[in-house]
Amino acid sequence: MVGFTLVHFVDWLWRPRVKEYTFVEEKANFGTIYKLSFTLKGRSQPGLCALTIEWGTDKERTSVFAKWDETPNPLEGDKLEGFRPELVPSTFYQPLFLGRPYSVPVLIKAKDSYDVFSGWWFGKDCGYGPNPWVGRCDNLSLTLVGGKFSWTKSVTVDKIIELAEAKRN
Repeated sequence: MVGFTLVHFVDWLWRPRVKEYTFVEEKANFGTIYKLSFTLKGRSQPGLCALTIEWGTDKERTSVFAKWDETPNPLEGDKLEGFRPELVPSTFYQPLFLGRPYSVPVLIKAKDSYDVFSGWWFGKDCGYGPNPWVGRCDNLSLTLVGGKFSWTKSVTVDKIIELAEAKRN
């Protein structure tokens, strides 16, 4: 029994964890992007990971997989009018490694409104994906999952903007 307990304790101790996180903003040619920036610690690599962004009311929840910075935009020739929906799933997953900083976009401010940012955002004007619009008081649930790894953070749109602005100044 002691050996069994010890094995589970070591697995728990070695599991990947979010060491630190913050939100940062970056200017892009199509708006201001707000990103979750984080580093992982632990002793076992999490492998292929995905970040789910969920928002809405208790009755009607909407969720999408985030689009990683390291993955290409689902566009033909990287032009906004060249959206290719078949490329969106290739933006969902990213191999993550311990100790390396990562940032993944979660919000975009374009045309004075805030949208949840994902690969589907590029096709929103063509009728693809869920309605990404969120209000400043809306709550986002961010869930990062990988091999033997899960981390969830709930944060309002206002708090993301506030933390990103504080980081900029």
